[in-house]
Amino acid sequence: MGIVPDYRGRGLGLRLINAALTEARNIGFVRIELSVHSDNARAISLYYKVGFVTEGVQRDAVKIDGRYVDAIMMAIVTAKTPADEQSPVSPSRPKSGDGPSRPLHGRPTGASAIRRARPR
Repeated sequence: MGIVPDYRGRGLGLRLINAALTEARNIGFVRIELSVHSDNARAISLYYKVGFVTEGVQRDAVKIDGRYVDAIMMAIVTAKTPADEQSPVSPSRPKSGDGPSRPLHGRPTGASAIRRARPR
């Protein structure tokens, strides 16, 4: 799903994702997941805004114009039981300084930048 450039910045993305989430919940979806390219800051911000949380990163998931881009895996899980609502694991938006020194929108930095060379 996406918004063509001439229509961005008008709230259409928020309306579109909210409509999709509402319909998914109405028909009984418990889990809604997506992947987003790590260099798509607008989409990532939108997904956090509507309640998605980061579940993982697929490094070098796609190659676009000769450049590899990570894919961020995100999801919303609707609790169905009291036990689900009290889950000890509560993923959230990463805070500054949390986790590895790998920004969402770029290549690794610091010690995590050192990795074995692999063929591309």
